Amino acid sequence: SWTGIDGPDDAVPPPESLVAAVIRWDGLEVTVASAHPPNAAGRGEERTWRVARKLRTYAALEQWVSGRDPVLLGMDANAWIDSACSPFEPPVFDDDPQRAIMEFFRSHSSVVFQPEFDDPRYSGINPYALGFAMMEDIKRICEDPKSEDREWFPEIAGSNDWRTVLKDAWANYRDESFILQYLSPTVMRHFRMFAIGDDSAASHVEIEAIHDDHGFRRVRQSLAAMYDLGMHEPNIQVVGADLEGDRELRLRHTVHNGRLLTEKTKEAVMTHIETLWGYEVTLEEEEA
Repeated sequence: SWTGIDGPDDAVPPPESLVAAVIRWDGLEVTVASAHPPNAAGRGEERTWRVARKLRTYAALEQWVSGRDPVLLGMDANAWIDSACSPFEPPVFDDDPQRAIMEFFRSHSSVVFQPEFDDPRYSGINPYALGFAMMEDIKRICEDPKSEDREWFPEIAGSNDWRTVLKDAWANYRDESFILQYLSPTVMRHFRMFAIGDDSAASHVEIEAIHDDHGFRRVRQSLAAMYDLGMHEPNIQVVGADLEGDRELRLRHTVHNGRLLTEKTKEAVMTHIETLWGYEVTLEEEEA
């Protein structure tokens, strides 16, 4: 019921925006609530009604849980992302440490949220979710390793010194090397990872790595390559310049995994280089 909640009637959120129940079991009473307000995207009138419904969802949530203890609360991740956008002002809780830590939990949950593959918000693996899961897993491996962990990480398994391990990783590893060094089968199972072979010359794709020892190592290598900047930036080198003749500048692109330069982009870049050099510039491509 939205009775007693201020705001225009046409701002009433859909019923599925707030789901709540009181659970009683063995003398214990727990309030469970899940809020899924609409995001505040849009412009003009659309944004106005979205904001109104959003605020009314929050008001309904506050009305429902007020005075109830304990409360289990679930929030859609976008609810807190939107709070940083106008016309919202991120709340500051200087007077109540418990409320301050709750605000941290909300922000943290938004950053490390990983949508499922069939979720409309899915756009690949969230690197923050993956990194945080790996750091939690390192702590587990150091404190309570399984036999599999001792086989994969004999240097740190059971050491009980996870802080030193994490400090070393933060200081000495980049994204791709951190994955190569510390991505465990446990995390790969949690994220349900597998590797697909995608050969442009083939008529179909093939599952190349599954959840076995060889597959885990292949998945880890493939995922690390995705975060290696060298795998995404074309390797173009100056291989010659006829400084005593026509001053032609010769460039060479070393092709990786058959990935050629896009013709439109290549032509634009070559034109720009010729403008800077002042003379003719040629580019050849060869396989790595």
